[in-house]
Amino acid sequence: MIRIKALVLSVVLLATLPGCGTHSMWPETADLRLVGREMVAALMNSSRVPMDHRSTIVTTTFVSIDDLKLSSTLGRALSGHVTTALNEDGYRVVVLNLTQSLQMREHAGELALSRNVKELLDTKLAADALIVGTYYLAKNHVYITGRLIQPTTGEILASHEVRLPLNSDIAKLAQTNRPGSMLQ
Repeated sequence: MIRIKALVLSVVLLATLPGCGTHSMWPETADLRLVGREMVAALMNSSRVPMDHRSTIVTTTFVSIDDLKLSSTLGRALSGHVTTALNEDGYRVVVLNLTQSLQMREHAGELALSRNVKELLDTKLAADALIVGTYYLAKNHVYITGRLIQPTTGEILASHEVRLPLNSDIAKLAQTNRPGSMLQ
């Protein structure tokens, strides 16, 4: 079990490392729905392994880079917008919270760190890619990184970074004052 948690943690840690990818900056009036659409377009268009519309993609909740076991409304909303954009673009998207082998926790979302992702993907989903993401807040901006990951190897296929102005709405969404730890 420790080896499995270490494998999952290493996949998510790989996703936090800088790599080849794209980036964008948004104006003060940024709409998170549009950010999700841009994230999907950038990841799919820059993937080293082409993803066609028969590809099965699994999305996970975006997590705080300061604590990869925590998320917030911001992380869950970003994941939801990415999932919606993938679905609207015609990709096969798997909703993890409907899978019986997952343990869901209130206010936490479905984080890649919370379960044996390799076993789940190998046996039930046969996913072609996994989208993971992190975010962090600075004084005036929030930085969001999304990664398209090959599930069995952990290879980063594509990466996209977004910088948003830190307005009161984003700051409120990013609050993690509720229980949200996925690893106990």
